[in-house]
Amino acid sequence: MIEIHPNMNNQYQNTFFGILVLQNFHEQPGGKEAFHRFTYDELESIRSSHSNYDRKVFCETDEVVKPYARYYKKFKKTYHVLLQLESILNGKDFPDTIPLVQVLFMAELKTSLLIAGHDLKKCHLPLTIKMSQGGETYSGAGSHSIVLKPKDICLKDQKMYILSIIYGQDDTTRITKETKDVLFLIDGVPGLDKYHIEKGLETLLRYVRVFAPDTVPIDMRVIGTSAMQGGENQ
Repeated sequence: MIEIHPNMNNQYQNTFFGILVLQNFHEQPGGKEAFHRFTYDELESIRSSHSNYDRKVFCETDEVVKPYARYYKKFKKTYHVLLQLESILNGKDFPDTIPLVQVLFMAELKTSLLIAGHDLKKCHLPLTIKMSQGGETYSGAGSHSIVLKPKDICLKDQKMYILSIIYGQDDTTRITKETKDVLFLIDGVPGLDKYHIEKGLETLLRYVRVFAPDTVPIDMRVIGTSAMQGGENQ
């Protein structure tokens, strides 16, 4: 279903990505109310753990945020999960939206990982994680045309790009209220340990099961690029 293009191995050695695939997702009766209660407790925990929040210190010391901040800085961007976290710390309400989107957003807040969600029925499989050459285009949120910068980590199906780490997801395969089959992809960057990706997948599944307790994933694993040893690509 998803593979890593060889052009990733030279620029982005030892970089990991998390895959969680769900089929026939159905919110159980009372799921929304259960998640609302669950969200309240999780947000209280997040705010408590960031009571002395300082963006500069957080970006320099947190094992998850530090590699993302470094990656985004190369493109003169700010890691956007930081902005989401700061909005919650500043008292903004958690969005009341589609369950699978709520799961994704809460998991990003809790783990600080960058996570994408795609409707599999709208994807032309198989998918490929690859490095952009620069100049490729795709339709972003709100059908806004995006032109990729060189060396960004992206996701492409058999017809088009559907994700860029810097610019986000496409408009075509985004999760909607009709989505039943979904791919959650935890976007890795250099320096982010495999352990954090594994824990992020566990968190995602735990949050999905608040809405649908009987959910069993059809794929849940970590994949990664090759490591360089002795100057040769293994």
